[in-house]
Amino acid sequence: MTVESLWGELPETDLRRGPKQILQEQAMLLGDATKNILEGSVQSSIGDFQNTITLRLSIVAKLLGNYRFEVLTATYDPVKLYPVDLLGYDTENVRHVKDESGLKNELKRIFQSKQVRAAISALLRQCKDEESSSPNKAILSSLKRRTIR
Repeated sequence: MTVESLWGELPETDLRRGPKQILQEQAMLLGDATKNILEGSVQSSIGDFQNTITLRLSIVAKLLGNYRFEVLTATYDPVKLYPVDLLGYDTENVRHVKDESGLKNELKRIFQSKQVRAAISALLRQCKDEESSSPNKAILSSLKRRTIR
């Protein structure tokens, strides 16, 4: 006996890029831009009633004991992808974005805000200080000086 599928022909995959993909791309680009001194991280969680997904984009400073600076949260209905509610570090107001273009515009505004840029600058400075004061760096510098003489 053959079992008949009652699903019919399933639709093609939605061609829109979802919020998670866009945030992951931006997280990767942050690592590239800082030579991986800072890295972006996207974590996701499902809401209490399993009707929303929340994404958290953080900047991770590995040299500072994996310190995490949360840049934003994005919440959306996984069945619809859009709209997305964004709450950035730079504001206390949730922004409601309707589509991919709106999401990109808001992300650009958040990433380029004075608050986020100041945090990135401070983290980079501390990581570079940490890097130059680590015992391994001092030993390597000492060895290099000895071999150069």
